[in-house]
Amino acid sequence: MSAGGAEKNIIWLANKLASNFFEVFLIVLTNIENKQDQTIRETVDLIVFNNKKSFHSLPELTKLIKKEKPEILISTVINGNFVTTIAKIMSRCKAKHFLRMSANISFLFKSSLKDRIYTVISILFSDKIIVLSDNNLELMKRSRLNKITFNKVIKKCVKIEIPFKTKQNKKLLDVSNIEVLTISRLVKEKNINFLIDQINMLKKTLDIKFSIFGSGKNEDYLKNKYANLANIKFMGHKPSSKIKYSEFNIFIFASISEGSPNSVIEALSNNVTCLIPNEVRYTLPTALQDSPYYFNYGDSDSFIKTFNKSIKEYESEKFSNINNELLVINRWDKLINDEVN
Repeated sequence: MSAGGAEKNIIWLANKLASNFFEVFLIVLTNIENKQDQTIRETVDLIVFNNKKSFHSLPELTKLIKKEKPEILISTVINGNFVTTIAKIMSRCKAKHFLRMSANISFLFKSSLKDRIYTVISILFSDKIIVLSDNNLELMKRSRLNKITFNKVIKKCVKIEIPFKTKQNKKLLDVSNIEVLTISRLVKEKNINFLIDQINMLKKTLDIKFSIFGSGKNEDYLKNKYANLANIKFMGHKPSSKIKYSEFNIFIFASISEGSPNSVIEALSNNVTCLIPNEVRYTLPTALQDSPYYFNYGDSDSFIKTFNKSIKEYESEKFSNINNELLVINRWDKLINDEVN
């Protein structure tokens, strides 16, 4: 299981549903190393298929669905959604399929042809589509797929936010040693180059260190390109629970591809000052939308101005104690019970 936020949240959901007296099976379609740090409760039946690719698990998943006859199927990420869709059809199962959209549909329809085909098929055959924010709900409504299906897509959509709870552990600011971090897959669409270039510019006037947590296919390229910058540290992948947020002043983020950015929510939950693109505002849970500082996507001047403003206002920021976990699990409970009963 990868280190992604979608996988993290599906484990959280499985644990909570099992605590609420549902019988829960958590199916992992591949045998890729588990990089999640969340503990799966004993009340959750964990099944890991011994295959390198999700699609290769289709026969086993189909057989399992036929045997267990579930009432509800919940899937996430592109491959997981598609394989679950096909397995349900092949098993002739009458279960309701809830499709969790972990990325925004605009980004998905700019991705590979395979991902677009998988996404369209999954959406069309789903019973409910779980979107993570008001922004994603609006994108689904405006999508071409919704228009050509005469609004059938948007009628399936239900907004359920990502769960979070804030912690009060803010690091004091030392302008002679400003600690900045980001957490991201190191791939092109995450725009890590932009963040490093901005930190390099700020380094001319500030003593600033930038720690990058994550791994991905662009990792070697980025390490080689910025090898001469001593203040840029590539930390590799670390489970979220192993990252000491209290050691950092500011979290920065430059991607607009997420359905709802888990790493931003995690940083805000740990009371770290956040700088993110304007486009990300309405992908956040409503209660957190006023918390970050916003800059114009891809705009260096806007980023630098916003960063300096966050430093100036750092000590005056107020902590907000927010927890939406009960609201989130209650919405899942209601959705499931409404479909089953």
